[in-house]
Amino acid sequence: MRKGNKLVIVPIKDSIALLDFCHVNYIDQYVGKFNTLKLNKHWYVGKFSKIVLKNNGLQFKPGNLLLKQGIHDKSFNKVENHGYLQYTCS
Repeated sequence: MRKGNKLVIVPIKDSIALLDFCHVNYIDQYVGKFNTLKLNKHWYVGKFSKIVLKNNGLQFKPGNLLLKQGIHDKSFNKVENHGYLQYTCS
């Protein structure tokens, strides 16, 4: 897995977006974070990230990732699974 792989899952309900963000950081650690974003004019804003409404699409920051609409495949995603297990295993 190359450095910088990211997975962003964002269910949006009215003025709230529930963010699940997993990535591999610059020292090859898997990181998983949750964030609650609130709608503020043309973007959803949270503690460490935001989603900008742009040209009928959504752009996630940090990273300027374009989000694609679809259903998340929960079967197995290495970034997501290791992001949450990084500090729970002994």
